[in-house]
Amino acid sequence: MLKVDPVSIKERLDQLATERYQWESIWQDVIDYMLPNRSPVRGTITPGEDRSVLMYDSTAYKSLLRLSANLNDMLTNQSSQWFQLGIDDKTLSNDPSVQSWLMETTEQIRKYLDGSNFYDQIHELYMDLGSFGTAIMYVEDSNDSGKYLNFKTCHIREIYLDENKYGAVDTVFREFIYTARQCYQRWGDKISDVTMDKYENDPTFETTIIHACFPRDERDPKSKDNLNMEFASVWMEKDNMHILDEGGYETFPYLVPRWMKSSGERFGRSPALASLADIKTLNAMMETTLIAGQMAAEPPLQVPDDAFMSLNVAPGGISYYRAGTNDYIRPLETGKRLPLTFDMAQEKRDSIADAFFATQLQVIDKSEMTAQEVRARMSENMRVIGPTVGRLQNELLSVLIFRVLNILNYSVDENGQPVLPIPPESVQGKEYSLKYVSPLAKAKRHNELQAINSAVGTAFQWAQAGKPEVLDNLNIDVAYRRNVDISGAPVDILVDEKKVQANRKARAEQMAQAQQLQQSQGQAEVAETASKAGKNLKDARG
Repeated sequence: MLKVDPVSIKERLDQLATERYQWESIWQDVIDYMLPNRSPVRGTITPGEDRSVLMYDSTAYKSLLRLSANLNDMLTNQSSQWFQLGIDDKTLSNDPSVQSWLMETTEQIRKYLDGSNFYDQIHELYMDLGSFGTAIMYVEDSNDSGKYLNFKTCHIREIYLDENKYGAVDTVFREFIYTARQCYQRWGDKISDVTMDKYENDPTFETTIIHACFPRDERDPKSKDNLNMEFASVWMEKDNMHILDEGGYETFPYLVPRWMKSSGERFGRSPALASLADIKTLNAMMETTLIAGQMAAEPPLQVPDDAFMSLNVAPGGISYYRAGTNDYIRPLETGKRLPLTFDMAQEKRDSIADAFFATQLQVIDKSEMTAQEVRARMSENMRVIGPTVGRLQNELLSVLIFRVLNILNYSVDENGQPVLPIPPESVQGKEYSLKYVSPLAKAKRHNELQAINSAVGTAFQWAQAGKPEVLDNLNIDVAYRRNVDISGAPVDILVDEKKVQANRKARAEQMAQAQQLQQSQGQAEVAETASKAGKNLKDARG
């Protein structure tokens, strides 16, 4: 029995569409001036149609490409470890068996991300994030053998969203197009009679699908069926209000990061929106420059009104006019000149590039810099982009990893075995934590690392200057372990704290035994020397 009324789904979608309406013209401007080959927010596009009629300069598009590539490299680089799974329990997190399980689970998650389409889709997400300010990725389990995960970055035109009382997105209505063939592939006999008829006779027929995902207000938390999960999921054919499937999710399946968000707004704002005025101005400047340049290179001509021969307007061409007359061929003065200088256009280009953090996120030349200088440069860059990185960690990366973890926890291989290692009993029911170890994440904590190293270094300098008692204030073990944690080194390089204490105790006992043995040997040597001296004295008295 269905728990959701299709009419209520349609009404809620219409309400969200009304609230989103004002954003659509802004997004369309971004598409027109930056992404002309992208499907429009409003209307349709003919395949193969050239829509770059408003784009006379590619600075904004190139800046967006660079920003997306830099975010991908510095936040979710496929060739390096960018996250580590942890546990919110200090005692357990120091347990070698728990550490081993966390490391193995982290590696398995990375393995299945690598084997999926995640890294293709995350780059598209970064493109949307930099252009529209809001990006959407749908994360679901995959039916493909051995893959388990599937990712889909959705066009901004498809998405309508709402927030909870904390400002987090917990409601997404998605409206998109499927062919009758795609509908049958996904839902089989559940499709409507109309769509089934189209599938049999016209499989390329397109129909509009709605996916509604929102918190389920009425549910039994103790029940394990999908109609009582935290988030409701309803798939529906829009035109005939036919419910295709109703289910649920334990974790929200949509990732909805915003670049930055103003109070009272649900959708985010982006570098493209921040520089849209400059982008439009630069395009207008380039259009004017091209027109003026063309006028200068190929000016309109003045000819006598009784001219009868066609003009040769090719470079070096010769046209004839009647000799002995003032009616000669000459350029028509239009008053148009090249009004813009290169510096004026370059100023706009620099402004646009700066809005896309071209300077802050540029690849650092490490060949002539020390590691400390590189970290300092990264830290300086983080002052500008740090708030955005923090938002992306909260709205994108954390939601992503926990969603993936939820899917993989229910996944089994072809032999029916869990794809993730079975957790130790000691961590059952414990909360997971995440540590980000990407270059941007480590740069974000650079100041903390610098402060620790400065404090420790100062203490040793004072000790060397004749104040060794200052070292009594330092907990070197804590400082070193914190240093390792911030630098992102694998936790398994550290020995368990209890084992460290045991090793130190054993070393101290060995040193005490060696010292005692040395003292015993010294006492024996003294006794032997005294004995020899007494004997010599006795012999001398003979």
